[in-house]
Amino acid sequence: QNLENIIKKLNEIKEEQKQLITKTKHEDVLKQQLSLQKQMNDVVKDLQNLRKKNAELERKNNMPKTQEMEQDIQNLMQKSVDEINKNNKKKANKTQKNALQKIEELTEKMEGLQMSGDSEKASENMQTLREILENLISLSFDQEELMGELENTPRNSPEFITLVQKQKKLSEDSKIIEDSLFALSKRVVQIQSQVNKEIS
Repeated sequence: QNLENIIKKLNEIKEEQKQLITKTKHEDVLKQQLSLQKQMNDVVKDLQNLRKKNAELERKNNMPKTQEMEQDIQNLMQKSVDEINKNNKKKANKTQKNALQKIEELTEKMEGLQMSGDSEKASENMQTLREILENLISLSFDQEELMGELENTPRNSPEFITLVQKQKKLSEDSKIIEDSLFALSKRVVQIQSQVNKEIS
């Protein structure tokens, strides 16, 4: 499960838990609280999987340690269910509010992680684009220089063969730059259509 989906699920749980606090009908409250408890258990599993995947990455994301918070939410939700079963509305309401507060904290932490990941990606993409542009400028100068040399070199001279080989190397370099640019365009939506138009 990716982080975006987890945040979406947490926001849904948060809204439902908020609405549930205002409900009074015993059967409805119990049914909904049990449903939210199941959804929360799924989110905890998703977060465990996310942590596991992150641990396998070469460049790990700096994930916040939220296991204790997740456990607290699960415990509070269970406590809510117990209090609802005992028909103790006041205590059930209090634990629901506490659970809601913890869910909001967890959601904020996950959104913070997403934002830091996004800005890191953006600066990496900028760096890649800068390198591609530098390579393009360098290639363009080399190509210009080579064209001048080709014009002034007789076709039957050994230098001409060397220059043809140089041209082949420049064509290969050009293909590498094109591939890099195409790979970047797949990551950055804003430049995708322009790159595809120029390359195809």
